[in-house]
Amino acid sequence: MQNKILVWDKLVRASHWLVAGLFFINAFLTEEGDEIHRYLGYAILAIMFVRWIWGFIGTPYARFSSFVPTPHRVVSHIKHIHDGEKHGLGHNPLAAMMMLALWGVMSALIISGWMMTLDQFWGEEWVEELHEWLVNMIYVMVFVHVAAAILESFLQKDNLIAAMIHGKKKVKNNEQSIHGKI
Repeated sequence: MQNKILVWDKLVRASHWLVAGLFFINAFLTEEGDEIHRYLGYAILAIMFVRWIWGFIGTPYARFSSFVPTPHRVVSHIKHIHDGEKHGLGHNPLAAMMMLALWGVMSALIISGWMMTLDQFWGEEWVEELHEWLVNMIYVMVFVHVAAAILESFLQKDNLIAAMIHGKKKVKNNEQSIHGKI
């Protein structure tokens, strides 16, 4: 028998969708260098900062300690990825690696955008090219992220995209959680 448990709290879900939405608004609907473009970038940075803090003090599945992608966890997950069994309720190690990589690239994107507003880097072609390269890198990473979520949903027989909307994931009655038996 399977039940559902709240895994992704409201702050995790809101930060995920706000960062994604604001990034795509900035990429496709604003003019590069406009004031709104800059403010949306700063808003993304603020949301990421709040989520980072929540990674230390938040709910159990939101905490970094629950999904640190150690080499052992990564290898174990890859070995068992095809068996369709869940190996924890929160982020799996590959998802954690993607999340951390996206945060790193998004942070670099925001920093390069901010640099373009400074007198020291105004009109510097390499900063503009770096900024564009980072945007393109995020496009690729988002594609991989969504494809992996779809594949993992299929393998786990649990819609992970829907789970990031309502916050709940399927669990078996005998499955262990961070809190012990469910």
